[in-house]
Amino acid sequence: MFDSRELKSPSNFDVTRPEYQYMHYGYGMHTCFGKYINDVQIAMILKSLLVKSNLKRATGDAGQIKEDHRSFPTSMMVTYDS
Repeated sequence: MFDSRELKSPSNFDVTRPEYQYMHYGYGMHTCFGKYINDVQIAMILKSLLVKSNLKRATGDAGQIKEDHRSFPTSMMVTYDS
């Protein structure tokens, strides 16, 4: 997903980038079975979160992006007014 031989600007966010250039769920025979469920669930989770009033990162270390040993983001706490 960051191969400069395949992508013009691999480090930039680009909403026009074709879906086949992303490998979050693998590809071909190795495509994750949960891809289609996740596509729906993740959108629903984000939608319900983004409508919250005063949504922001949590303060301190909790509000920083945590990564696993592969530099894959695993968590970032947020707060909002209920």
